[in-house]
Amino acid sequence: MLNSLTLFMILFLNFSSAMKNYTEIINIVDELLTKQNIPSEVTAYLCWSKVLKANLFKRLSASNILTKIIATDDIVDLFPSEYQIYLVDLDCEGSNEILKKAQRKKLFSRPFRWVFCGNIEQPLFNDLYFGVDSRIFFIDNAGSEYHIKMPYKREKNSKKFTVNDLAEWNSLQGFTRFDEFAAARNRTDLFGMNINISCVYTDSDTLNHLEDYRNIHIDPLTKLSWILVHHLMSILNASATVIFRNTWGYRDSNTSLFSGMIGDLQTGEAELGGTASFFTIDRIDVVEFYASSAPTYMKFIFRAPPLSYVTNVFTLPFHTYVWYCSFLLLVLIFFAIYVIVKWEWKDVVFREKLERMHDGSISPLRPTFFSVLLMEIGAITQQGTDSEPKSNAGRIATIFTFIALMFMYTSYSANIVALLQSTTESIRTLEDLLNYRISLGVQDIVYAHHYFEVRIQLSIDSYPNQTPGLKWLNTQDLGKLWR
Repeated sequence: MLNSLTLFMILFLNFSSAMKNYTEIINIVDELLTKQNIPSEVTAYLCWSKVLKANLFKRLSASNILTKIIATDDIVDLFPSEYQIYLVDLDCEGSNEILKKAQRKKLFSRPFRWVFCGNIEQPLFNDLYFGVDSRIFFIDNAGSEYHIKMPYKREKNSKKFTVNDLAEWNSLQGFTRFDEFAAARNRTDLFGMNINISCVYTDSDTLNHLEDYRNIHIDPLTKLSWILVHHLMSILNASATVIFRNTWGYRDSNTSLFSGMIGDLQTGEAELGGTASFFTIDRIDVVEFYASSAPTYMKFIFRAPPLSYVTNVFTLPFHTYVWYCSFLLLVLIFFAIYVIVKWEWKDVVFREKLERMHDGSISPLRPTFFSVLLMEIGAITQQGTDSEPKSNAGRIATIFTFIALMFMYTSYSANIVALLQSTTESIRTLEDLLNYRISLGVQDIVYAHHYFEVRIQLSIDSYPNQTPGLKWLNTQDLGKLWR
């Protein structure tokens, strides 16, 4: 009876101790994720009891952390990847299979996060690759407290781990020490590790002048990136093996593989792109872009053409409504003078006076449509007239006509002179450029061919009859243009 009671007490204490350890691990996981302050979704691979799984679910849910507990060894890759955290108990059966599948799917690299608890001293870890960019957390039981460690390998074929000691935790105080992790701060010393870097050049002479600041207008992006990469290697205490390509790389529609520098990154031949690249949609799934190192643009640089080259300047001196008002004024003047002249020749007394006028004076204006029109044309062109109305009303109308049209003529002449010397500012977009008769020259570099022959083809197809002439220019041709 005594032996049975002793055995029961031992089993009870072991069970209580296990419960306590798992409860502490649940608390550590919750506090660790809370400390990181990143939206998280936990996928747990555990062989715990239902009570412990329920406690884990409740604790993380209380911290607004989504949790999914998986009973199989299938790796679930959820979206978005940067929110995904995998929790694995290494003491559970099948944990090794989970690690092998994760290795094959490259889930130990950024942005995925992993939290391991249990026995971390396993031979399998020697064959796993936790890269410099990985975020792997080991919960290591050190007796009365726990240590949170982050192991990583500097080289893929190495069996030696370098460990970042991140935090210390105990059941009474929680985290007694917690260091914010940043790869740029915690993993900058790579101890001379070799990094394959793929760089792009478009001019063969660039390879002779990467660091001597000569011909800086040729491949400026390549030369700037080269200097930045060398500074980066010095900061990381790493060595570089450089692969030179003559293109950034574009997707092959048959194989879905990229050529050039992007292809090196896609296949793993290079780990870092040593030349800044344009951000395109088809490259997002293949490489990871960081902050821009230099502002880069593709632009047409041209001397603004004269305004007369792109529009009819003779209609520009006046606003449209001014033109309408001017034509209306001419019509009113025509009918007013015509009515006055008609009256002059219809009135008997005034008609006799007109017939007695001396031959040396300006002849009276005849009441015909053509005569009045000819007099008004003379006023518009500031050439005068050889006949005019003789009544006071007619003279007043004539003076008003010549003064009004003189101001209009002066304003028009001043505006047209200014417009003839002006340049256009209406070319703002590619469509505007395609609308005008301008021959274009483009620097003969690989990405210019891609953008002009592929990306801009839609815009060109929209204007099939207005496509400008396009000539590819080398560096020497561009230099001649600026002389």
